[in-house]
Amino acid sequence: MRQGLPIPVGAEPSRRRRTRALPVPRSVSICEWSAIALIAASSFVGVVLFGGVRVWSVTPLMALCFAGIAVTFGRLAAAGGEIRIPPGGRLYLAFLLYGVALAPRAAVPYEARFELLKVASCAGAYWAWTELVSRAGRWRWLLAGILLGVTVLAWYAIIQQAHGARMVLNLERPAVYGMRASGTHFCPNHFANLMEIVFPFAAALAVSPGVAVPLRLLSVYAFVLFLPVMFLTQSRSGWLGTAVGVAAALLILAARKGWRRFLGTLVAGAVALAVVFAVAWCASPMVRERITGASITSPDPAVHARFLMWRDTAAMIRESPWTGHGPGSFPWVYPRFRTITMQFFFNHAHNEYLEVAAEYGLAGVALFGAFVGWALIRSLAAGLRSSRDRDAALVAALVGATAACLVHAIFDYNLRLYANTHVLALVAGATAACLYASGRLTPRPLRAAGRILCGAAAAVSLALAVLSVQMFVSFCLTHLGERYRLAVRLEEAGKQFARALRIDPGNWAPYLGMGETYRTRAFWNLDAGEKARLGREALDWYGKAADRNAREPAALFGMSRAYNALGEDDRALTALERAVAMDTNHLFYITQYGLQLRRMGRLEDALGVFRDVDRKWGGETAMLNIALLQKALAEKRAADSGEPAPAGAP
Repeated sequence: MRQGLPIPVGAEPSRRRRTRALPVPRSVSICEWSAIALIAASSFVGVVLFGGVRVWSVTPLMALCFAGIAVTFGRLAAAGGEIRIPPGGRLYLAFLLYGVALAPRAAVPYEARFELLKVASCAGAYWAWTELVSRAGRWRWLLAGILLGVTVLAWYAIIQQAHGARMVLNLERPAVYGMRASGTHFCPNHFANLMEIVFPFAAALAVSPGVAVPLRLLSVYAFVLFLPVMFLTQSRSGWLGTAVGVAAALLILAARKGWRRFLGTLVAGAVALAVVFAVAWCASPMVRERITGASITSPDPAVHARFLMWRDTAAMIRESPWTGHGPGSFPWVYPRFRTITMQFFFNHAHNEYLEVAAEYGLAGVALFGAFVGWALIRSLAAGLRSSRDRDAALVAALVGATAACLVHAIFDYNLRLYANTHVLALVAGATAACLYASGRLTPRPLRAAGRILCGAAAAVSLALAVLSVQMFVSFCLTHLGERYRLAVRLEEAGKQFARALRIDPGNWAPYLGMGETYRTRAFWNLDAGEKARLGREALDWYGKAADRNAREPAALFGMSRAYNALGEDDRALTALERAVAMDTNHLFYITQYGLQLRRMGRLEDALGVFRDVDRKWGGETAMLNIALLQKALAEKRAADSGEPAPAGAP
């Protein structure tokens, strides 16, 4: 017997008499393959649709995923038998239920719903993959499909690089990313995260003798291809995550062979990394620029912004340390705490640990950490003691992929990326399924209570699928209404917004669109009575939008414009004050506040606002208003004193 970690007596599967697997009934096989196809869309299709980060791409994929989860649990409820619980699966559900309990008090309940749907789809997929992949060697086809799919995306990134193209499918990638490789993702860091999930599997399967030759060859090919593409992403967090993930996977496999092999792999790996780093540092100016830009003393703008965001997010956490501000609340609550004057919509903290603490509190961080820790510990214990090299390779790769994501999460929000997270859920579920298939994990019999729970899970999953479709249709109608509104086709815009509200009354965006539509109609109407009526109607719609999303400053700005049209300047100013209070570093709303003060004749106050704008941002608008206000104040003082204004007064 090889020297390594001890295998408990009686746990060696090779000494047990093997029994021939019973054939799966055709109806069961069709049911399971249907569920696999529905759930797999989130992983295989999502990574192609820009990484699955847009509402229009995430919601239909979630609907398909929930339908597949419903089929899986519905079959268990109907047929009974046994259930395979994934490692840490109960803790994942506990974290989800904790988030559901926080949702009613979240900053924006509708956004909390969307965030929790993503979490629920990932949790359900993890459970479903554990159940579905344990038969007929399905894990090989799924992992081969993931490896092959990501290699296609890697080649697409190489082609983009060779042609100097910034087009991602039919859309142009933001110029700020330059020519960094990103495949079908807009952000190179997100594409690097996808590869760093697959990288440890390519490495572990390539060196494992327990894996079929075709899959090993594909793994070697993928590993070699990913190396230059990962370099071209220029993602520092991707580089670091990949190094940690691959090293963790190979060290776990080496430890299984014995401590000498472990120490030898550790030394060889450290030397290899040092050589690669030295060559890259000496040969590539890009590497030197990217690494020196990550230092605290001389960071590049992206790194500097992260440091400031982390400081501001810490202040956000201190306001509600234990239970946070609610799921999906970060982009709506953070503006109140931000000190960064850059004019961007900061929708994530670029540090997953801080963002989870800000939204779910320290209790949520502890619960999610317990899930990840227990899932890895249980999988690792089972995999290392298995007699099958396949199991050890899969578990080592899973630990490596998770470690890579956890390292990357220090600098980014990769655990919020729908498609990437589903890829991780797929490989985790496939790994758990293989441990069940080899007897390292034991399924539990489904008694009456368990079948009832499976039936309830199927029913809830169907309801969540309907809810996902509801959000998708409402979003599409709202988007169409916005296009009509911007084209000043106001009647068609109103119809689309009304349809969106009928589909999903909880969505705050159509209310805002209706307010904008009525305000535009009031602006162009020449009849005084009708103008006033339309203005009041706009205010009503803005109020409904603010009731559903009290953190949206655009609703308050719309109110201000409507009050101005009605001649109610004091109320217009109050609405703008509330908008500015939500984000004291939002240049547009602060400028509008200064202009409102100027229109109302409060020249000293307006001058103070524009001097503050000039100090923070500068720009011609601030300088012009300061000059005009100084001139007006000089003329006013001269008029009050009865003396002519000094010649050349500003």
